[in-house]
Amino acid sequence: MVARRQNEVSLLSGIHAALVRKMSWRFLSELSPHPFFKKILFLEGFYSSSNSYVILDDGLTIIDPGNDYTAFIELFELGFDPSDIKRIIITHGDYTHCMGVLELMNYQNTRKDLEIVMHEMGPVTLREIINKIGWKVTNVRGGEILKARDSNLKVIHTPGHSIDSICLYHEDSQTLFTGDTVLPGSVAIPNPAAMGDIREYILSIRAIRKIPVEALLPGHGMPIVGNCGEVIEKTYEELIKSITGDIEWGEAANILIKHGYIEEAIFCCNKGIHANPERLSLLKMKAVCLNSLGRFEEALEILDEVLKKQRDALALTAKGYALMSLGKYEKSIECFDEALRIDPSMLEAKIYKGIALILLGKIEDAMKIPEFKDEYARIFEKEMSKMGLRL
Repeated sequence: MVARRQNEVSLLSGIHAALVRKMSWRFLSELSPHPFFKKILFLEGFYSSSNSYVILDDGLTIIDPGNDYTAFIELFELGFDPSDIKRIIITHGDYTHCMGVLELMNYQNTRKDLEIVMHEMGPVTLREIINKIGWKVTNVRGGEILKARDSNLKVIHTPGHSIDSICLYHEDSQTLFTGDTVLPGSVAIPNPAAMGDIREYILSIRAIRKIPVEALLPGHGMPIVGNCGEVIEKTYEELIKSITGDIEWGEAANILIKHGYIEEAIFCCNKGIHANPERLSLLKMKAVCLNSLGRFEEALEILDEVLKKQRDALALTAKGYALMSLGKYEKSIECFDEALRIDPSMLEAKIYKGIALILLGKIEDAMKIPEFKDEYARIFEKEMSKMGLRL
């Protein structure tokens, strides 16, 4: 074990010396002190070839071999051998990212057990060619852990730009290899030929936003360490605008709610609130969205602030709904009653009050509310119809 580590140190020293003489592939250790970055080589792509990354571990793992035949020549000039390449991961089937696999086929001394990792919806033709050679194709769906000695990578399925797009996450360093899913300074449009879809793209970025990312290593453009959240947020914003257009944030939120994009509507509300913290209409809209997501405590916090400034029927109804959902039925009815004093025609307040009364066991009182009684009868009849029964 000690001897192997010494050999690795010697190899790394030799590679560093070669890189000083010829700047092509370069280590990313200058970007971050994390030990993982001492093992990452980076080759910047150009218009017809993506960025490529090599992870030095128990063998070489290449993330996106690109479409540049000189990439392997320069890699092997650093002292590596084709037989050192243990695994190639393709973030998606765009030729600028994956055609380097075919270039590697020209080398005689590649490993017979070379593993090519790609999403199961990746290019069929490429998979067939790889299978004919005898290399192993590992199809992934998302959620898998690609294990190595020191650098496990989690596969995250991120459809949108293409149906087979994946990102790779190194948890210890909070590093995300994004392919074309997140790019600094631009957004990759959905590719219809690769079953790209703007709706899936938004959902993919929604998921990525919840991951702590300290370093972002994209398929095009330069790697980023720090402020990665800003790049991800900008991608999210641009994708949202592709649905709503570049309009006022409140209007955008309304459009998104109608399309069922509740989390994205909250994003727009937050943007508008940041610009004008006193805009009560956006605060109420955000609270209603939070209720829809079951985040009742957050909604109540906002609604209490709104109601300090304005006794509003909508805000009171939303607060009543949140309280009712938390099992506080008596207090919810107080809110519905106050809302109806302000606006006697508030249908939602009447129906929710009826539900709260039912939950309290006060069925007769609930049925005294005509609007609730009608709604109850309609739903009951609908359910009976589903069972093939009639009143």
